[in-house]
Amino acid sequence: MTTTSKLLAKLEARQDKLRAEIKAAKKAEQKRLDAAHAEKCRALGAAVLAESETDPELIETLRPILNKHTKTKKARLLLGLDEG
Repeated sequence: MTTTSKLLAKLEARQDKLRAEIKAAKKAEQKRLDAAHAEKCRALGAAVLAESETDPELIETLRPILNKHTKTKKARLLLGLDEG
């Protein structure tokens, strides 16, 4: 193996290691973003639910939005929406 070939092999090994590190970092960042989004959804949902207990009109105001964005059968049933 020539000096150039050895250098090339060493650089390719470094490149592979960096690609793996980048992939792991991206995965960790996505996990953090997903957790932050889930927490935001929980907080928003809790606030809306608390308010709807004292303001029944709020749910009726939100019903078109809920119908538009709630897709799964399980979620629709949970929110009291028709299965459509």
